[in-house]
Amino acid sequence: MSIFEVVFNLAGLVLGLALVEVLSGLAKLLRERNRLEIGALVPLLGIFVLCDVTSFWGQAYELRDLMPSVWPSLGAALVITSIYYLAASLTVPSNISTQADYDAAYTNLP
Repeated sequence: MSIFEVVFNLAGLVLGLALVEVLSGLAKLLRERNRLEIGALVPLLGIFVLCDVTSFWGQAYELRDLMPSVWPSLGAALVITSIYYLAASLTVPSNISTQADYDAAYTNLP
Protein backbone atom coordinates (compact mmCIF):
# COMPACT_ATOMS: atom_id res chain seq x y z
CA MET A 1 0.00 0.00 0.00
CA SER A 2 1.47 3.36 -1.01
CA ILE A 3 1.59 6.46 1.19
CA PHE A 4 -1.07 8.05 -0.98
CA GLU A 5 -3.46 5.14 -0.49
CA VAL A 6 -3.06 5.26 3.29
CA VAL A 7 -3.57 9.01 3.51
CA PHE A 8 -6.32 9.15 0.93
CA ASN A 9 -8.35 6.52 2.79
CA LEU A 10 -8.59 8.85 5.78
CA ALA A 11 -9.00 12.03 3.73
CA GLY A 12 -11.54 10.47 1.40
CA LEU A 13 -13.64 9.25 4.31
CA VAL A 14 -13.74 12.62 6.04
CA LEU A 15 -14.32 14.52 2.78
CA GLY A 16 -17.12 12.12 1.89
CA LEU A 17 -18.70 12.77 5.29
CA ALA A 18 -18.41 16.52 4.64
CA LEU A 19 -20.27 16.09 1.36
CA VAL A 20 -22.97 14.06 3.09
CA GLU A 21 -23.29 16.72 5.79
CA VAL A 22 -23.97 19.47 3.25
CA LEU A 23 -26.26 17.34 1.12
CA SER A 24 -28.30 16.16 4.09
CA GLY A 25 -28.70 19.74 5.32
CA LEU A 26 -29.84 20.89 1.90
CA ALA A 27 -32.24 17.95 1.70
CA LYS A 28 -33.79 18.91 5.06
CA LEU A 29 -34.30 22.44 3.79
CA LEU A 30 -35.79 21.18 0.58
CA ARG A 31 -38.28 19.06 2.50
CA GLU A 32 -39.37 22.12 4.50
CA ARG A 33 -39.50 24.55 1.56
CA ASN A 34 -43.28 24.98 1.80
CA ARG A 35 -43.12 26.03 5.44
CA LEU A 36 -39.89 28.07 5.45
CA GLU A 37 -38.41 30.92 3.49
CA ILE A 38 -35.05 29.52 2.48
CA GLY A 39 -33.71 32.37 0.33
CA ALA A 40 -30.65 32.14 -1.87
CA LEU A 41 -27.69 32.39 0.51
CA VAL A 42 -27.86 28.96 2.14
CA PRO A 43 -28.25 26.95 -1.10
CA LEU A 44 -25.51 28.98 -2.79
CA LEU A 45 -23.20 28.46 0.18
CA GLY A 46 -24.00 24.74 0.11
CA ILE A 47 -23.16 24.53 -3.59
CA PHE A 48 -19.93 26.47 -2.99
CA VAL A 49 -18.86 24.12 -0.19
CA LEU A 50 -19.69 21.07 -2.32
CA CYS A 51 -17.58 22.45 -5.19
CA ASP A 52 -14.73 23.41 -2.85
CA VAL A 53 -14.59 19.98 -1.18
CA THR A 54 -14.69 18.28 -4.57
CA SER A 55 -11.92 20.48 -5.97
CA PHE A 56 -9.73 19.78 -2.93
CA TRP A 57 -10.31 16.07 -3.42
CA GLY A 58 -9.17 16.36 -7.04
CA GLN A 59 -6.13 18.46 -6.12
CA ALA A 60 -5.09 15.95 -3.48
CA TYR A 61 -5.24 13.22 -6.10
CA GLU A 62 -3.12 15.32 -8.50
CA LEU A 63 -0.45 15.81 -5.82
CA ARG A 64 -0.30 12.13 -4.87
CA ASP A 65 3.35 11.72 -5.88
CA LEU A 66 4.53 14.57 -3.65
CA MET A 67 3.61 13.03 -0.30
CA PRO A 68 6.82 12.71 1.71
CA SER A 69 5.94 10.15 4.38
CA VAL A 70 2.95 8.72 6.14
CA TRP A 71 2.80 10.61 9.45
CA PRO A 72 3.23 14.21 8.20
CA SER A 73 0.82 13.50 5.36
CA LEU A 74 -1.73 11.96 7.74
CA GLY A 75 -1.43 14.93 10.08
CA ALA A 76 -1.90 17.45 7.28
CA ALA A 77 -4.82 15.47 5.84
CA LEU A 78 -6.46 15.27 9.26
CA VAL A 79 -6.20 19.02 9.85
CA ILE A 80 -7.37 20.04 6.37
CA THR A 81 -10.24 17.58 6.13
CA SER A 82 -11.37 18.43 9.68
CA ILE A 83 -11.63 22.08 8.65
CA TYR A 84 -13.64 21.06 5.60
CA TYR A 85 -15.97 18.93 7.72
CA LEU A 86 -16.44 21.74 10.24
CA ALA A 87 -17.27 24.18 7.43
CA ALA A 88 -19.68 21.67 5.91
CA SER A 89 -21.45 21.07 9.20
CA LEU A 90 -21.92 24.82 9.71
CA THR A 91 -23.22 25.47 6.20
CA VAL A 92 -26.90 24.78 6.85
CA PRO A 93 -28.27 26.17 10.14
CA SER A 94 -29.44 23.37 12.42
CA ASN A 95 -32.50 25.10 13.87
CA ILE A 96 -34.81 24.24 10.98
CA SER A 97 -37.97 24.30 13.08
CA THR A 98 -37.36 27.70 14.71
CA GLN A 99 -35.66 29.64 11.91
CA ALA A 100 -38.12 31.69 9.86
CA ASP A 101 -35.75 33.21 7.29
CA TYR A 102 -32.54 31.40 6.41
CA ASP A 103 -30.95 34.40 4.72
CA ALA A 104 -31.21 36.16 8.10
CA ALA A 105 -29.15 33.39 9.69
CA TYR A 106 -26.12 34.67 7.75
CA THR A 107 -26.87 38.36 7.34
CA ASN A 108 -27.67 39.09 11.01
CA LEU A 109 -24.58 37.59 12.59
CA PRO A 110 -23.49 39.23 15.89
